[in-house]
Amino acid sequence: MREITKIILFGNDTCPPCRVAKAKMDKLGIKYEYQDVDDGKEAGEYGIQSIPFMIIKYSNTDVELVPPNEVFMKILDLSNVK
Repeated sequence: MREITKIILFGNDTCPPCRVAKAKMDKLGIKYEYQDVDDGKEAGEYGIQSIPFMIIKYSNTDVELVPPNEVFMKILDLSNVK
């Protein structure tokens, strides 16, 4: 079974949906790393062009890319995993 090892949420402070995504994850107690796309080099490595964008890394080295239109549904899914 694969376990989540890291969640990265990409966004920036001027993006209202990004602020909402951060607030929801904080409220639900989901552990994640936040990277501002203006500061982070990793956003370019994954070709991120729209935000909010989420990357989930798993113990078996799988990486799940979650595009902006799916971020809020994924947050709900993650809140049920705890």
